[in-house]
Amino acid sequence: MLLLKGFFRKKSTIVYLIIYTIIMTTIIFSFFLIKHNEKIINDITKKRSYITMTSSKDYYNEIDNIKNVIGIERIILFEPDNDCNTFKHQSYQIFNLDGTYIEYTNDEPKINWEDFSENSNSIIYILPDKEHKLKDNEIALSKSGLDYVDSVILNNLIGQNVSFIYKNEKIEFTIKCFYDSKNKEMSISENKFYELLPNSFYSYKIYIDDYSKESETVQQLESINDKENIEVDRFHIYDGIDNENASRDLINIFEIVSFFAIIMFVFVFIIVSKNILSDEKKNIQIERMLGYNKTQLRKYITVKILVLVLIALFISIIISTIINILFLK
Repeated sequence: MLLLKGFFRKKSTIVYLIIYTIIMTTIIFSFFLIKHNEKIINDITKKRSYITMTSSKDYYNEIDNIKNVIGIERIILFEPDNDCNTFKHQSYQIFNLDGTYIEYTNDEPKINWEDFSENSNSIIYILPDKEHKLKDNEIALSKSGLDYVDSVILNNLIGQNVSFIYKNEKIEFTIKCFYDSKNKEMSISENKFYELLPNSFYSYKIYIDDYSKESETVQQLESINDKENIEVDRFHIYDGIDNENASRDLINIFEIVSFFAIIMFVFVFIIVSKNILSDEKKNIQIERMLGYNKTQLRKYITVKILVLVLIALFISIIISTIINILFLK
């Protein structure tokens, strides 16, 4: 204990402690900043991202038991009725093998079916209405993705009929209103929804907590039971892409900073350890006169180096935690 007290009274030891603390604080706080920006990216992704699953059996309870799942919505899948004149498909070109193509051009001032679908086959996700008091023959449409549409066109659609294909049969509703939603979807009355539900496949919109574990969660969903007729898709409609890109750039910067700080710590550790050994050689004769043998002296030198590093680490954790609480929480 006396040897440690004497060691920490030296000015050189205080300098080493300060250097270690600065480097370790840089490393630890860089990790805090990386985690902070990863959380920002995850929060942005969670706002408008989800997983869909369709199966021939009801796996609601099994999905709910997956740790990363934080929300489940039952949905019904409608197909667009191509004979319906209320909406049209967007313009497209299909190239044939001989180099010619079929072209469809939608020049009419109408909304596209694709404006209500997150997937390439224009499947419409139907949810039970909870706020618009829809009648069984009415439907409410999400305005997500309709920013380009003039409000006059939207208002003119209210009261018009729109038809879908469901279980190979045509089903028709009257448009009652448009509503704000973060996702492309439509809503029908709860009564009509649960009337149709037993006749459909079981489909779900699944919301997860941590998108860094999305692939793992998808694997868990796909492995439910015997995988019989299970289809899983992921949808990411990024909101706040500039903030996300900025956070990714910061993560890259802090990863580089932490990498070089670790290299610097190793380099400094070697130099400081050599300096401590060199300084301690001057005290060996005095310590030998006090009765310490060579083995004891080597042990005490090792203890001094480790205690120095541990104290610096403890101080660095405290400093980094305080900064993290004050500026990142």
